[in-house]
Amino acid sequence: MPGPLALLLLTLPAAQAGAPMVMAHPSLPPRPTTFLVDDKVSGGRVENFRALYVDPEAMASSLRPSKAGAADRRLSLPINNEFSSYAEISVEGQRIGLIDPMSNGAIHDVPAGTYAVSFKLQNGYVETRSVRAVAVSGPIVPGGRAAQAVVDSGETPSWHTDARLGLQPAAPEPKAKAKAKRAQLSAKRIEITEMVQFTVGSAEIDAVSHGLLDEVAALILANPAVRRLDVQGHTDQTGDPGKNRALSQARAEAVVAYLVSKGVEASRLSATGFGPDRPLIAEDSEAAQAQGGEAARAANRRVELHVVELAPAAAPAEEAPAVVPTAN
Repeated sequence: MPGPLALLLLTLPAAQAGAPMVMAHPSLPPRPTTFLVDDKVSGGRVENFRALYVDPEAMASSLRPSKAGAADRRLSLPINNEFSSYAEISVEGQRIGLIDPMSNGAIHDVPAGTYAVSFKLQNGYVETRSVRAVAVSGPIVPGGRAAQAVVDSGETPSWHTDARLGLQPAAPEPKAKAKAKRAQLSAKRIEITEMVQFTVGSAEIDAVSHGLLDEVAALILANPAVRRLDVQGHTDQTGDPGKNRALSQARAEAVVAYLVSKGVEASRLSATGFGPDRPLIAEDSEAAQAQGGEAARAANRRVELHVVELAPAAAPAEEAPAVVPTAN
């Protein structure tokens, strides 16, 4: 009957021709924990990985924690893959290698501190955790009964949150603030919080306003009850009134064309150019003149979106006739 050493040798992976075989650390379970990759041997510094992408001798000393520890000593970084998929491990952005599903590993001789460890699974899912380097006194057990119990039960493993293994919840990503809506539908118009910008003296819509008009188009498409919408162009009172009316008409038509290009039916839109005829602020008023007149002119150069026709509200259902109780 073969002895324990012979059994251990039988479990080692086939090495490349002419490459030396390396035994696992004596304190570890009887399975290979050092790996031969591209003629490089881990020598026990990187344990329980299926494959390595790095030179372990140089890699361990090159790792730097994102949050350095107070102790100036070399510790071990536990890598705990509780997923049912093998994982590609990266530490602080450096690709280290592959670790089997439901297995634990370690990188030894790293500086004290907390490291960002990323697990990339077969399906492309990536999870990054904050892992603290710790002193490992016992063997790095690859899976074991706890892992098998999880596989059998389908429950979520708990050992990756065990403080004894040095794992900490990664800091949550700050939630992006929801952008304020720039287009709102009221009973009479679509209110927009920004001016539609055009190239000076032309009907070409400035790219800065494309996002705003995209929101307007989405709002119209989401509200089929708005059957007709009139896009109205207005200018300030500077220059020839006739040319300003023509320019405002061209700008209103440009907005209609843009909305149609985003899927809004052309039959729901019309364009009207009023030029300087409907100012919001009288540019010759004393208040406007006191401010130099530019604020009034800027306010008067605008595009408005007026609801012309709404679908009629649904007719109320006819009431059922009263039920007359039958005499007993």
